[in-house]
Amino acid sequence: MRPTVVVACLAMAVAVAGCTPTAPTPSPGSGSSESATPSATATPTPTVEPLTIVECETLLPIAQARALFSDATEFLGERSPTESSGWFPVAEIDSTLAAASQARACAWGVPNSDGVFTIHAVEVTATQRADLESALVGAGFSSVTTGTVTGYEMTGENEVSTTAATHLFTGAVWIMSNATALTTTGPAAASALDALRAANPTLGL
Repeated sequence: MRPTVVVACLAMAVAVAGCTPTAPTPSPGSGSSESATPSATATPTPTVEPLTIVECETLLPIAQARALFSDATEFLGERSPTESSGWFPVAEIDSTLAAASQARACAWGVPNSDGVFTIHAVEVTATQRADLESALVGAGFSSVTTGTVTGYEMTGENEVSTTAATHLFTGAVWIMSNATALTTTGPAAASALDALRAANPTLGL
């Protein structure tokens, strides 16, 4: 709209100039001039992208699940996060899953058998993460930190077989994998982490 207004004013000025004496041209520096003051540019507030937790079969593709567990492995579906929680008795695992703002629990295994393993991908607060990590250390999990990721692992035995769990923490992400051996839980959790990183490239996971 501003260019239109300027042209109209200029046309009016030319029309008036045809019938009135030309006004003297002011000398440089005479009269008052309005200095243009640049407006302050507001610094944009950085926005934090929300965490996206991808589908189970993206967290761990079936071909990789079969390579880790058995050629007969199938994806057994998504479950309630609290239905099949930690395979080791750590109360903070159950309470964190129950209070999580978003979580996905997935199961793979050999149909019609006891051969099953799981992956949980969970969004946690800083307080939830700190409490859970402290509880895992107290329960006897070994830990190691590599870059932005802190991992915890432990093996044990129950009435049926050996048990194993891997937990990975980075940013607001907690990944838990339970199986009968760390050779399954470690790569399964790592696959889930890779998938979450690909889905959330701006979060620095």
